[in-house]
Amino acid sequence: MGARTVGFFGGGSMVGLGPASDMQLFFDCIDAHAVARRPRADWALVTDRLYRRYVRLEDVGVTRELLGIIQEEFSRTPVAEVDWNGRARAGKPSALNPKMQNLGQVFARYIASFHEIAEESVLAWESAKSEPGYSFQAPRVCLADLAATIEEQDRPLAEYDSLEGPPLWQR
Repeated sequence: MGARTVGFFGGGSMVGLGPASDMQLFFDCIDAHAVARRPRADWALVTDRLYRRYVRLEDVGVTRELLGIIQEEFSRTPVAEVDWNGRARAGKPSALNPKMQNLGQVFARYIASFHEIAEESVLAWESAKSEPGYSFQAPRVCLADLAATIEEQDRPLAEYDSLEGPPLWQR
């Protein structure tokens, strides 16, 4: 079986982005080029909550702001900062274009997709929160296929809260 596609889920919608190795590179680049340059920000909302768990309703706005900072830092970071040849030699599948000028261009779709999913999550919550049985469909990273989308809609957030080890999208 080939590499499975991962992406962002939230508000009942899914955006597929590429293989898990690309998503891991996205978070590795966040650590190397945003967290390292702006250490005073509350990066746990991205490096733990989004990476391993889900974004809580009350954290959506701040997480979106952090993604804006990430976009700024990535726009200042040449693609040469990533060892693309080493990734290829290691057999890591990729849907990313290393021929762009900077990481902001390489990961623009990731950041735009998160903003889209986060907005949809909040809008869905606002329109349905009074309906019996409706729960917030929190933004998160997960496998991006029909079966995974159905599973994510039914997965209790408590399963993410108790998660130890690698994120579910890497298993």
